[in-house]
Amino acid sequence: RGNPASRDCLDYATDAGVARALRRMCDGIDVEVDASYFEATLDSGYELFVARPPASPDGHLVVLRQPYRERVSLNGLVRRGTISRGMATLLGHCMAARANLLVTGAVDSGVGELIDALAVAVPKAHRALWLCKPNQLALEGDSAPRLALGADVAEQLSAVRAAQRLGVEHLLLPPLRGEPLALVLDGVSDGGSGIVLANRADNLSQAIDRMSVDLAMTRGGVAPETARDWLLSSFDLALEVTRLRDGRPRVARLAELRSGHASPMRDIFTFAFHRMAAGGSIEGTFYASGSVPRIV
Repeated sequence: RGNPASRDCLDYATDAGVARALRRMCDGIDVEVDASYFEATLDSGYELFVARPPASPDGHLVVLRQPYRERVSLNGLVRRGTISRGMATLLGHCMAARANLLVTGAVDSGVGELIDALAVAVPKAHRALWLCKPNQLALEGDSAPRLALGADVAEQLSAVRAAQRLGVEHLLLPPLRGEPLALVLDGVSDGGSGIVLANRADNLSQAIDRMSVDLAMTRGGVAPETARDWLLSSFDLALEVTRLRDGRPRVARLAELRSGHASPMRDIFTFAFHRMAAGGSIEGTFYASGSVPRIV
C-alpha cells in the first residue's frame, strides 16, 4: 500500500489502484486479471502471483519475483560455500563425460543456481539446449538455444521430442511430471546422455519416491518397484540442495543412484553442520565418503 500523502503513491493507496496497476502490467498477456488468483510471466521475465479480494480479505496480495539468472561457475559456488572443491572437480568431469544428473531441492533452495553453474561447465565443443518456461530470462552470457515448455502436457511433449531430435550433447530440464518425464527417461533408455533434470522436493529420498509413483501412474502397466528401478538406472548422480537458516544454499548430499540394490543411494559427498557462528552464519564441512562412483 502506498502513502496517500505522496503523489507518487496515490495510485496504490487503494485496492482499486492496485488493480489498475496490475492490469497495466499484464497488458498483452493472456491471463484473467479479474480472477481471484492468477499468475503470469511478464515480458521482462519477472514472475507475478496475485490473490485478489475476497480471496485475500486484507487486500491484494502481490508477489513479484525476478528469476535468478546471474552467471555463476562451479568455482564460484565453491567460493560461496555451496559446494566443495572436490564436488566442483567431480561435477566438471561429469559435464565433460555427459553424465545424467538429477538436481533436487525445495522451491528457492538454490537448484536453479546450481544448474546454471553446470551449464557454464559445459565444454565449448559440446552443444547445450535449455527447456524452459516461456519468457524465462536467459543466463547472462549464455549462447545456448532455448525451447519454451508450454502450459499443457501436449505442448510439453512436443518440446521434449523436438529437443531429442536435435541431438545436442546436453539437455537442461526444469521439473517434469507425468508423460513428459517418462518421455525423457525413454530417451535415456535409448542411449540418451547429458541430461540435467531439476526436481522439487525437500530431499532425495522424497524426490525418488514421488517420481517413481508418478511414473507408475503414467505408465499403467509398470509396477512402482519397476518404475523406481527405471528412474534410478537413468541417472548417474543425484544432488540434494538445501537453503540453511543463514540463507545460503548448500549441496547437502551428492549421491550415486543404484538400481537393484538394498541401498539405492550411495553417498559420495555430504555436508555436516557444526555450529551457528556469531552473526547467524552456519559453519560446517563437506565430507567425502571415499566411495568412487561408477561414472569416474
